[in-house]
Amino acid sequence: MHAVVLDTGVHDVGFVRRVLRSLEYAPQVTAVQTGSELVVALRRGPADLVLAPFEPPDMLFRRLRYHLDASAWDGTLGVFADDAQQVQAALEAGGHFALRRPLDERTFVRALHHFRVLGEEHGPLLEDLEDSWSVALRRPFALGFTTDPIDLDRPGSVWVAEYGRKDGPVTALTVLDETLGLGLGAAVSLIPPVMTRELLRRRASNERLARNLKMVCELLVDLYADEGLTMRTLRRTVHVSRAIRTLARDDLRLDVEVDLKDYGRGRAAFLRLDGQNRPARRPLPAPTRVATPAPQRSGRFL
Repeated sequence: MHAVVLDTGVHDVGFVRRVLRSLEYAPQVTAVQTGSELVVALRRGPADLVLAPFEPPDMLFRRLRYHLDASAWDGTLGVFADDAQQVQAALEAGGHFALRRPLDERTFVRALHHFRVLGEEHGPLLEDLEDSWSVALRRPFALGFTTDPIDLDRPGSVWVAEYGRKDGPVTALTVLDETLGLGLGAAVSLIPPVMTRELLRRRASNERLARNLKMVCELLVDLYADEGLTMRTLRRTVHVSRAIRTLARDDLRLDVEVDLKDYGRGRAAFLRLDGQNRPARRPLPAPTRVATPAPQRSGRFL
């Protein structure tokens, strides 16, 4: 994904990079200082997303919109606005969405998904993940991307499921935070919500809960698109392994948030490793902007 951001010195580009890195693996973000530089940047190469303040330093916003239309650019235009009046004016002038300062990460993420800026890879994954867990949970839950991923460099209680081929190294990991791991296991085990909240308070578990959580994690094997992959182990730990700790921001990782309703809300991280339990460096295919009402499901992850 390529985004061009007109930055006027109020740290807009830093905000954009931080949010996109939490959703993508290696987003390309080009920062420019004026509307004229923005137009030149688009001539040099296509961009999926353009973000600009409602009052660019060298031209009116409507003039900027005119230049974008004249260049036959067909991406998504987001606008940084200082107040409600600018938000309304930006949308009337041709902006697809407007972000009012102080900028809110959740609002930005919702806009990206609404206009399908992120391409096809992520939407189908959420659908497949929802289908897999629906089989086990048989109860309402909500699933979405998160801008607050699990910090794998900080000690904390997590559930780690390891995947690999028979007699081969670990090549994939599913990491669940404490709340999500206990909530999933309790929901599948038909433990009443009030007892689940007590388990969460005491950070306790039991054999049936752990066994059923393992079954839920086994359902995720197909998401990693690796024939012959099986789940090896599910462990609860407060020390993240070296394989996970060495992961950098551009590795093959996806973070989601799951709302289990009465069973709590938590986060999950899905990671791919290479043959030696190190971060996989295989680049992702370039995302394609989707023009149809809904992307086709691929049934595959990474």
